[in-house]
Amino acid sequence: MHWIHGSLGREAPIRRLGGRPVVLDAGILWVPWNGPQRFTVDDGAPPTHEYLSDELAARHAAASGAEGLAFFETRYWGGTGEQVASAWVDGLLVLDRGTVDEALVLLGVVPSVGGDAWDVVGLAHHRSNPR
Repeated sequence: MHWIHGSLGREAPIRRLGGRPVVLDAGILWVPWNGPQRFTVDDGAPPTHEYLSDELAARHAAASGAEGLAFFETRYWGGTGEQVASAWVDGLLVLDRGTVDEALVLLGVVPSVGGDAWDVVGLAHHRSNPR
């Protein structure tokens, strides 16, 4: 199972956003937002955010600044599932329901050769949100 969600960004925008960050690699911080976890069935439709409220999206836009902020969710169970990410830079939504890798690249993470930004920041080491 891999079921995590929260905000990703560099130190300054994460501090403006608030929350209790987890330090990842490559200068990225993760703020887990805990809420009820519900399993969803893959119906072939594009992934949508299950935990991103309009209020939380507005907070991301306001805190993003030039360095940007992202909100992401993963839902994998038994090897299948989905992920979704949105990102804001200077208050503007610049990624709407993309991948976590796309969001991390927008935040300045350089993917490893033959790998991805997900592995560079170390998200593979987290399977669920800390409580």
